[in-house]
Amino acid sequence: MAKQYSLCVYNAKKAFAYTFPLFVLVIFLFLYTGASIHSFAFSIISFIIICLIPFIFEKRIKRFFTKNALIEFNARFFSLQLRHIKDNTIIKETKYNWNDIKAYKFYFTPSRLTYMDIYFKKGGWKEFGFKDNKTEEESINGESIFSIFRDYVKQYNSDKEQNEKIILKPGFLTTSSGTFFMVCIAILILTAITFILFKNPRSFPFLIMSIFIFIPLLVKRSQDKKLYEKMSKLD
Repeated sequence: MAKQYSLCVYNAKKAFAYTFPLFVLVIFLFLYTGASIHSFAFSIISFIIICLIPFIFEKRIKRFFTKNALIEFNARFFSLQLRHIKDNTIIKETKYNWNDIKAYKFYFTPSRLTYMDIYFKKGGWKEFGFKDNKTEEESINGESIFSIFRDYVKQYNSDKEQNEKIILKPGFLTTSSGTFFMVCIAILILTAITFILFKNPRSFPFLIMSIFIFIPLLVKRSQDKKLYEKMSKLD
């Protein structure tokens, strides 16, 4: 039986491609300026202000990269129809056959965005950012893009051999490769600390920026691990 679900889709990749390089450039310029004038306070205050700017304008940025969407699920495929926010005219419709999908992954953000990644048997993957306006618990326990997708995956898997089933994929940071990546970053930061303390104390602001990048990765790794364990128990 077919099922339709309406929500909005946020193109995080495009938003990242447009905004992140500019964000990093501005941070680098201010930190470099602080190091040049030997003002640690200037670097820290500038860094904090710049980091707050994306949160202040977050809704406007996301609105620019958001489209209406209608998703239809059935036993053979699910389709995604993108529409303009202003007049709801159709932009694009794409179908994804269940038997072409090898694995999937979900994760949730504090701003109630639901991200879904699907991995194809022939290689490649596709990421979707859904503005479902639901928390993780609401998505798991009620009707949501998460619960509907998982229901149809279970339906598809019900009569398949183990090697044909669509499997749940853990987050990258929880895998052995992700752990190795985190260890490498930690080693680089420790090396930077040693260099800064004994060779170039004026580079301290760049160390602060590295630590601010590393800590959220640790938090995300912990969140991804808990979510994967919780979702595995639902199967």
